[in-house]
Amino acid sequence: MPIKIVWARLASRNFENILQYLDQNWERRVSLAFIDTVEENISFIKENPRQFPLINIELSIR
Repeated sequence: MPIKIVWARLASRNFENILQYLDQNWERRVSLAFIDTVEENISFIKENPRQFPLINIELSIR
């Protein structure tokens, strides 16, 4: 059963900063490839959450 992914505020900010850097310093295709890679990894985590350790057992945060 897929789980819901909730981005931490810092993770979201870092993601946006990385995209901004890529857009400013690389071709658009590099940014799009990065987004695709992140989306693929998030999908894998959603489908296989037990492959990643809990970092906070009480809150079930992986």
